[in-house]
Amino acid sequence: MEEVSGGERIQRQMLEDARHKAQQIRSKGRNDLAQRAAESEARLAAAVEKIKATNAERTERERSEIRARLPLEKMRLRTRILDQKLKEGMREYFGGLDEARRTALVAVLVRRAAPLLRGRAVRLRSRGLGREGAAEVLRSAVPDLASVTDLDSPELPAPGMVAETLDGLLVLRATLDLVEETLLAERRLELISALVGDEVLL
Repeated sequence: MEEVSGGERIQRQMLEDARHKAQQIRSKGRNDLAQRAAESEARLAAAVEKIKATNAERTERERSEIRARLPLEKMRLRTRILDQKLKEGMREYFGGLDEARRTALVAVLVRRAAPLLRGRAVRLRSRGLGREGAAEVLRSAVPDLASVTDLDSPELPAPGMVAETLDGLLVLRATLDLVEETLLAERRLELISALVGDEVLL
């Protein structure tokens, strides 16, 4: 009987040890799971914060870039508006000129190219300068022309003249649209100042 009792005690002890071991394992498992869950939550929170920080930095960088571009875009817009107003003003001015004034402006371009036409025979086409206006301008600028044939040409793009040497080697165009382009190229700031005032150029 004693041997049986001793065996039962040993079995009970073994069962008790096994239960205790199982409890330890379960407890350790729960602790490990809790720790891993906490670590995962911490990593997730850190990742979320990093994303927020990255988005905030990107947003601030984009805002800074926009703020940096604004003055340049404003200047470009102002320049575009001023240029449009200037061209509109020039077209209105040239559109209101009488024949004598148009002829005088065209003569300026003709005199610049006069050395190229000396001694040559020229075919002349003109618009808006009168039948004799273009020929007189050309002869005044180039007294030693060999000859001038004057034709009225309403198809020219603007009032003025086109002089072409009979040998076809040279074509001179002196029209009001070229006068306008020349003025815009050489006197743009002066013209804008006259149009809208000096303070706009600052």
